[in-house]
Amino acid sequence: MAGIAFWYFNASLAYTLPFFFGYISHLLSDSLNPTGVNWLWPRRERYGAGVIATGSESEVVFQNLCFLAGVAIFFYDLMFRGGKIL
Repeated sequence: MAGIAFWYFNASLAYTLPFFFGYISHLLSDSLNPTGVNWLWPRRERYGAGVIATGSESEVVFQNLCFLAGVAIFFYDLMFRGGKIL
């Protein structure tokens, strides 16, 4: 649905790609908890690895690793690519 809205309003890739990657990363991280994600909606099956429980210490570690990875990519881009990736 959001893709149609971006297309209709002729949104640039500067807005579309961060939204897309944020949405997909959110679904992937939700797939790691026991509740899972309904990937094949409208089917009722949920798929999840059950590795990280919500509110647990492992969730905090996972969030910190994701944050550090984002910071590392940002600095790599600035230092070695001249800001071409981001």
